[in-house]
Amino acid sequence: MTGTTGKQRLEILDVVDTQNRIVGRADRPLIHHLGLRHRAVHVLIFNRIGQVFVQLRSLQKKSDPGLWDSSVSGHVDHGETCRQAVVREMQEEVGVTAVVCLQFVLPAQQTTGYEFSYVYQCFSDGPIILQQEEISDGRWLLPGQLTQELATTPCRFSSSLQLIWEYWLGRQSISDGL
Repeated sequence: MTGTTGKQRLEILDVVDTQNRIVGRADRPLIHHLGLRHRAVHVLIFNRIGQVFVQLRSLQKKSDPGLWDSSVSGHVDHGETCRQAVVREMQEEVGVTAVVCLQFVLPAQQTTGYEFSYVYQCFSDGPIILQQEEISDGRWLLPGQLTQELATTPCRFSSSLQLIWEYWLGRQSISDGL
């Protein structure tokens, strides 16, 4: 994460246990190097015609460079709530302010980079203003298009998005059956 001056800021994150309880804090590189559990937020932004926005991660990103990912994603800083983090990340990455609703929390596991991933959904038609340091490109896809692309070319997508979309689709199937 860079600030307006382009200088890298030190990211201190809360370390959590298997029950998602805070047990300490450390800087982001150390957390990732040691595989410590921590928290992250993801947002699926939908527009009024039902398309979901996906971002292409910058080639400069340390994890999943050049892969398609959720609309917005980022770490929860030490002392920050997940809701605060999601508002901050939406503004920083895509310049969107919108009401977000928590959909589910993915357990920390290798696929998520040992992150408890809080997945939010919101509705916005933009404009989407990409943060160039983090995002190379973005596009809107109908849910069926994203599902098809994930099935045919999974290597083009982050493992986190693959898992998030699988959970999201499962939740839609459950609510459709009610």
